[in-house]
Amino acid sequence: MKKLNLGCGEKAMKGWTNTDIYQYNGVDVVHDLNTIPYPFETNSISHIRCQDTVEHLQILPDEFVKECHRILKKGGTLYFTMPYSTSACRDVSPQHNGRAFLYETPDVYIKQHFPHHFVKYSEIRKKLLFPKGMHLSGYILEPLFNAFPFLMKVYDHTFLRFLLPAETLCITLRK
Repeated sequence: MKKLNLGCGEKAMKGWTNTDIYQYNGVDVVHDLNTIPYPFETNSISHIRCQDTVEHLQILPDEFVKECHRILKKGGTLYFTMPYSTSACRDVSPQHNGRAFLYETPDVYIKQHFPHHFVKYSEIRKKLLFPKGMHLSGYILEPLFNAFPFLMKVYDHTFLRFLLPAETLCITLRK
């Protein structure tokens, strides 16, 4: 089972093939994720992890997701995180390219929702993370919204997302 940690930075993971644009300690493959194709065989990877990286890419998230689909084996998973649309982190770094997702955005990658889309993942799981610490609402909203995803539609399409901003959207897609 081959596992790939894309854009790992200084957070290389033991037992994974760690990939980054820079040769940090623990990086196995140096590659710019803006350059497609990635240096991996088609249908060769069981799991891909890409945390806090997609928003830094010059290529569109669609291109990244499509390339991951190419290298994943059938049944393989792609886990990645994106800033949520109201996240303060979205605009803080000039390297973020202003990219962020709403809760429903990654649904375009699922067959049954958008049959005309170029990538066909079979399953999706999503989790929304809220700020913690001084933000007591995060301790209440995060478990509530993740337990009842239908509430996310209300949150996504009303003033609530601006009043109580979420931080990160975690997405797992299964090929």
